[in-house]
Amino acid sequence: MAVPWNPARSIRVDTLLKEYTVESPCAEVARRLLPIAREETPDSAGVIIRANTGQARYPVVNPRGVRLFWFYHVAVLVQDHCVDALTGTPGTHRENYFEMHFLNAPGDLRFDEADPDLKDACL
Repeated sequence: MAVPWNPARSIRVDTLLKEYTVESPCAEVARRLLPIAREETPDSAGVIIRANTGQARYPVVNPRGVRLFWFYHVAVLVQDHCVDALTGTPGTHRENYFEMHFLNAPGDLRFDEADPDLKDACL
């Protein structure tokens, strides 16, 4: 199941995500996406994906086959779905997000929800 965006907001999210690739600064994408998400669902929040083992880099499943390794990743939670450049506008349900988009075992990564407004997320 996907985020049931209002049609006008869906177009705005599509347009925004087409401006970025998975190699783009994820915090910048998330900061631009968050206000749109909060129009849809006021309790939408930024979330940082981190490795459970400190500053470990983790591999990303890239739809274009390019191997990427990140120390962290920033996404937006909307109606229990993560939305970012990896998921596109529909998002991926939070329970499936790690296994669908990262090569680590799901237990190797965690959601850090300490900065829901993305004020401190690195650019």
